[in-house]
Amino acid sequence: MALYITVTYLCDAVCVHAFQGAALRQRRAAMNEFLYTVPYVPVPGQKVEVYYNPEYTALRGRPNIFLKAGWNRWSYNSINPRNAPAIPMEQTISANLGFYVATLDVPEDAWCMDLMFVDTKVPGQPTGFFDNNGGLDYHIAVASPSANGAVSSPGSLSVQAPLK
Repeated sequence: MALYITVTYLCDAVCVHAFQGAALRQRRAAMNEFLYTVPYVPVPGQKVEVYYNPEYTALRGRPNIFLKAGWNRWSYNSINPRNAPAIPMEQTISANLGFYVATLDVPEDAWCMDLMFVDTKVPGQPTGFFDNNGGLDYHIAVASPSANGAVSSPGSLSVQAPLK
């Protein structure tokens, strides 16, 4: 009887884990309509471009868009989302698509990128309009380097790290 329960529990855990992974991939795919990064999975020690389209958010029609970014669930260097620097975003060349872009340097020890978008540079609590994903902020997993130099992204995808 105990063996049956253990096997059932393990199967359930595997199914739940697979479902969560599929749900996260589906959520990230839906998010790509208004927010995506290049590279798709940011890599520690490299630059990442953040693309944002305010058309489908609370910032629709705002003349200026700023990115507030942090790392590791806002714990990196004790950055609070309210006090994070507001980085101006520039309209992309194909501005008719509505995307804005900003470039960030990914810290070597980052494992998560934290984002929110505002329409003003005023420090502290955003005084204008802002998009913080309904209070949850936007979080994008950062790839983790392995001992052999390859980079493993969430979901066990491995890509070769560029030569330095």
